[in-house]
Amino acid sequence: MKNVVMFTSFHTYLKSYSLCQVASLQLDMFKNNGYKCRLVIREGAQGWVNNAGGEIVYTPDYIADNDGSTQGMQERSGKTLNELVDDMYQSMERCLVDADVVITHDLIFQPADTIHDMAAEKYAAEHPEVRWLHWIHSATSPRDLNKTIKGKYKNSFICYPNSWDSGRVATNFGYENPDVKVVPHPMDYVRKYEMHPISDRLIHETNQLDVDVF
Repeated sequence: MKNVVMFTSFHTYLKSYSLCQVASLQLDMFKNNGYKCRLVIREGAQGWVNNAGGEIVYTPDYIADNDGSTQGMQERSGKTLNELVDDMYQSMERCLVDADVVITHDLIFQPADTIHDMAAEKYAAEHPEVRWLHWIHSATSPRDLNKTIKGKYKNSFICYPNSWDSGRVATNFGYENPDVKVVPHPMDYVRKYEMHPISDRLIHETNQLDVDVF
C-alpha cells in the first residue's frame, strides 16, 4: 500500500473555506479505504483533525502576500527568499519522508503559497520517485497571478473536478492534456446533511453512496 501525504499550506481550519472541506473529505475517503494519510499543515494551525488516522506534521509558518510578492515576507521574517525556501525545503525532508504520493490543494496556483510551491518544486526535482497529484480548483491562469510558477513538477499530474475546463487548465499550468485527470470532488452526504448515526451505518453497510444517483 502506498504511503500518501497531503501537503498543504493550511493554517486554521475554516468550515466555510471550500479547500478545507475538500481536503477533510479526502481524508475521510482515505480512512474508508485503509490509508493512514499523513497531513502537513503550518505551525500554529488550529482546528484540524486528521480524519484518516495518520499523523499531523508541520511546516514553518509565515505571513504570506496574496499578490505573489515575496518582498513583504522577507522584510517581516528578516530572511532572504532563498532562506525562506530553504527552511521550507528542510521541513519537507522531514514531513515527506517515505512518501510515495503527495497530494496538494491549489499549492501551485495561489500566490500566497509561493514559498511552499518553490520548495516543493525543488523537492520534486530531487526526489523524482515521488508522485505529485495537484488538486486545482480554478481554471484561472496562475501566470496572471504568480510569476514564480515555472511549470510542471517532475512526476506529477493535475487533478481537476470537471472535464470541460481540463484543456484550459493544462494550457495555463504548462501540462499536456493527458496529464490533467478529471476527479470529481468528494461529497459525504451523511456529513453534509448531519444524518443520524443509524442512517450513517445503514448507508455505509448497504453501499448506498456507490449508486449512480450520487
